[in-house]
Amino acid sequence: MKLGMLSLVRMIEEFGLRMQERRLARLIRRQRLHALPQVFGESLAALQAVFADTPVDLRGANSPNGYPAKEHLGELGLNAILLTQNIEINQFPQYLKMLGGGRDQVANHHYESDGLHTFIAYDDECGGRNVRLLSNDVELLAKVSTSTFHPPPPWIAWYELGPYRPALQGNAEHWFCHVWDPFWESLSLEAQDKFIEASRLRTQAHISNEDWEEGWVYLVRMRDPRYRANPS
Repeated sequence: MKLGMLSLVRMIEEFGLRMQERRLARLIRRQRLHALPQVFGESLAALQAVFADTPVDLRGANSPNGYPAKEHLGELGLNAILLTQNIEINQFPQYLKMLGGGRDQVANHHYESDGLHTFIAYDDECGGRNVRLLSNDVELLAKVSTSTFHPPPPWIAWYELGPYRPALQGNAEHWFCHVWDPFWESLSLEAQDKFIEASRLRTQAHISNEDWEEGWVYLVRMRDPRYRANPS
């Protein structure tokens, strides 16, 4: 009898959790339906019409190493990919030039070529620029995914905090976890070496050798679990 009651309680709890998950999923979907037009300046109906004739199924259009972040928006009736990344602001002109290469600029935020469409939106955060692309242009998405665009490194974005931080919190913690770490961990350890070497040339005038090696470099190195497992 007790076992039967316990099983019933578990069933009720599991049912309640599933109901909560479904309600949360519906809430997130409603929020996304509301946010997408705000971000790209087009109604959802207009975006759905633009991407109605996408020639291929984009659900498998992934990024190498999962970076930059890509998401297929089929649940919103869009056979299109939402690509999101943060880049250094001084890279943005090159980013726009890449978008415009071989494409007509339909509007300030809309590019088109042979029925393939790309919308761009952006805002600034912590010294970098959040760029969002909504696109069905497979070639462009692949080009962006393999590009060298990257967020401003910590010694630029958070220079005022200094490199010796026992713990991060607030905006800095959020930035490291959601902006810097995904980019940094998408690089091979050899590519990280090259990034650090190139960055040193840009920082010699204002960061001492001690603060660089024992501070900033140590900070970013130790955030990668691959390096922590086998530090050199």
